[in-house]
Amino acid sequence: MADVGGSKAKNTMMNSFISVGGDERSDSDSESPTTNKKIAVKPKDVLEELETIPTPWTLSNLDDKIEVLKYKSQLITQSYSRREVEGLIERLENRKKWHKFKNFFNEFQNTTDEKIDILLEKYDLVMKTSDLFIPEFPDDAIAVMKNP
Repeated sequence: MADVGGSKAKNTMMNSFISVGGDERSDSDSESPTTNKKIAVKPKDVLEELETIPTPWTLSNLDDKIEVLKYKSQLITQSYSRREVEGLIERLENRKKWHKFKNFFNEFQNTTDEKIDILLEKYDLVMKTSDLFIPEFPDDAIAVMKNP
């Protein structure tokens, strides 16, 4: 899937998900159960609390930005720095393709790490990387992942 983001806003990574908390929570040793009562819920029951935010990046002047980055890339002799600039170029090139994939991306909620952190503080949920838990994903989630 193409990277069409690249914004300064902290957006969640696509390979993460929220799961029911419990004994695996990283904060379970640091706080007593009496001082930190979190509400037990299923993630889908509180999804609307994350709020969908507008896409925080712009599509304006992409060709100009790409041209400047290509010029910078030609001036750089250090390989790591050049790869970083070339990665920026690739993200901007992908961003130009946004309209082609807009309907697909609009099927998914877009939120921020801050909103997720607030949700995790309130409810007995944890954030985990999704690749470890793909066997537990419902069939409809796998179908969406297969057919972008």
